[in-house]
Amino acid sequence: MKWNKFRLKTTTEAEDIVSSMLADLGIEGVEIEDKIPLTESDKEQMFVDILPEIEPDDGVAYLSFYLEEEADTEAVLANVKKELEEMSAYVNVGECTIEESETEDVDWVNNWKKYFHQFYVDDILIIPSWEDVKPSDEDKMVIHIDPGTAFGTGMHETTQLCIRQIRKYVTEKTKILDVGCGSGILGMLALKFGAEHSVGTDLDPCAIDATYENMENNGISRDKYEVMIGNIIDDKAVQDKVGYECYDIVAANILAPVLVELTPVIVNQLKPGGIYITSGIIDDKEETVKEAVAKAGLELIDVTYQGEWVCVTARKNGIKKKISKKGEWNAVIFLADRSWVQGDKIRLEGSDVNHMKNVLRMKEGEEVQVSDGTGNAYLCQIEGYEGDQAVLKIREKTEKDTELPSKIWLFQGLPKGDKMELIVQKAVELGVYGIVPFAAKRSVVRLDEKKAGKKQIRWQAIAKGAAEQSGRGLIPEVEIVKTYAEALEFAKELDVILVPYELEEGMKATMSIIEAIRPGQSVGIFIGPEGGFEEQEIGQARNAGAVPVTLGRRILRTETAGITTLSILMYHLECAEVQ
Repeated sequence: MKWNKFRLKTTTEAEDIVSSMLADLGIEGVEIEDKIPLTESDKEQMFVDILPEIEPDDGVAYLSFYLEEEADTEAVLANVKKELEEMSAYVNVGECTIEESETEDVDWVNNWKKYFHQFYVDDILIIPSWEDVKPSDEDKMVIHIDPGTAFGTGMHETTQLCIRQIRKYVTEKTKILDVGCGSGILGMLALKFGAEHSVGTDLDPCAIDATYENMENNGISRDKYEVMIGNIIDDKAVQDKVGYECYDIVAANILAPVLVELTPVIVNQLKPGGIYITSGIIDDKEETVKEAVAKAGLELIDVTYQGEWVCVTARKNGIKKKISKKGEWNAVIFLADRSWVQGDKIRLEGSDVNHMKNVLRMKEGEEVQVSDGTGNAYLCQIEGYEGDQAVLKIREKTEKDTELPSKIWLFQGLPKGDKMELIVQKAVELGVYGIVPFAAKRSVVRLDEKKAGKKQIRWQAIAKGAAEQSGRGLIPEVEIVKTYAEALEFAKELDVILVPYELEEGMKATMSIIEAIRPGQSVGIFIGPEGGFEEQEIGQARNAGAVPVTLGRRILRTETAGITTLSILMYHLECAEVQ
């Protein structure tokens, strides 16, 4: 069916009364466009984390309404204009001009289905209920999803981050609560991963129908997954119904401001030692959610990233203090800036202070180990807390021996998606000294200065976390994104430059090159993006003193090649050091 659309120009002052007049005339479903600033209440109800900038209110409003093609439009418009004329005597109705256009009747509920097709999240096949599983995929883990009007297909980065974390912590005895369950995808996947029972809550009544329909499509009985409607944050009845201290995992893929309100409440639903998985967090809000987690007395155990989104995972109680692997100092380990070391004291700053004070609840007199990021380690005693600082008394100083005997730089061609985050994390764990991202000719990703700066901050945070996790005494520097020429210039002073290249042959030659590298030499590794290097770029590398090498008969992905090369060098150099 075709509809006639009419767009009435009026004022923001009159938009409410004009809308009411249109309804009195039998016209329903009026759309209002204006530039009135959103109230805080409006913002709370919007499912977005970043609101677009709105131009200043100019007092103009547009009201759109629709009439069926066979309707007597002349009579209807005549009545509208008559009412507007009478209304103008006591309210400013503005121009009252009406634009007319034609539109098709669209099935908005179902029209989106032509854009939603089966896809993978790692080895999980997520497939709409209206598509069939291919014979080649019958051995895969399959979940059928039809979100309907509820949220959650599994396609968004935030949902995928949750899926991976749930899979990591689920056991056969797991009871999981999904706050904001939407289509029910997380609760159903938890059951497929082996969980014993799932419970979901949501504000949207559509979530119940969507979840139960999806459960039926996936052969999941209602005794395995219970769904209820209500606001668990402030509704005591919902909290009581959900239950207290009975969940091994609570997942919440919502928005950062909602997570801040939810976190101090949801600790009551978690079992001691239970896992709290939060997603839906845009990168700018990461610290906000981490602070909320700390204030609630939860232990931060993992932060994962995909695109511009963050997943924060924490644990209730059951806090395990990280200790020195060599057992020389049985103390919690923190990383500090060298400038914080002042004489016989260290004034620790940043998020670690909050973790020390509010999560670990460490008191005056307890011991901590601090690394200054340059290879020095300090055994300290807590003297107290002053504002946002922890004051530590140095008792002993030593040099950490966790670093490789050579400084290895990884020069990484910008990859697609969030692959760079994985590369940074694993490269730091393997002992890389520094990382230089660069734009190659075949790099699909192009970052402007603003985006490059934002990415560099993210990558540096990942490097710090990986350094702490692997017990390193040095935090590798992630440089700002460079051009290929700038990266080659940066590498000129290094002793050895290797370029793994898929067209290079001769494994014996590669072995000889690697075996010739000695502890103390500086090494650069150049890795191309997806699609590798162009021949011209290899020529430029040769001119800069680089040596192309092969990594074997197989072509490795860009996220695999650097990690493989670092692994080879790590083993070679540490063996060479003890010979």
